Amino acid sequence: MDQVASVQRRIVLRALLIAGILAVLAVLFGRWSMAWGVLAGCVFAIINFRLMYLGIVKILDQSTPRAAQVQAVVRYLIRYLILIGFLYMVSINPNLNFYAAAVGLLLIKVVILGEAIYTYIKQQVQRVFHPARWERGGK
Repeated sequence: MDQVASVQRRIVLRALLIAGILAVLAVLFGRWSMAWGVLAGCVFAIINFRLMYLGIVKILDQSTPRAAQVQAVVRYLIRYLILIGFLYMVSINPNLNFYAAAVGLLLIKVVILGEAIYTYIKQQVQRVFHPARWERGGK
């Protein structure tokens, strides 16, 4: 699980970096509620990401498929109930911008999707510029 922890740490750090940059830009423009919203959304997304990981580990430790299915449904519902509570709290708090919090919530997904797109483009470029040896006559 060391590799999983490494990937998880990398994703979280990149999401925090993006959230920090967005928050600094919001503060520079005097939009404090947007800064706090992005940061709050990102922190919640990180907690949700960690809960998802812990849930998957627990589900994989279940002895029967039925127990794993029940555990998956329960954890899924708990995570979404917590998300609803977070969104409600953001919507009633005047110090947090709802749309900025939504952006913060999506940062983990943006980082994962961005890494996948980057990897795909990198592989395509390598395929174009580094053809197989047998295609070049073994040189």
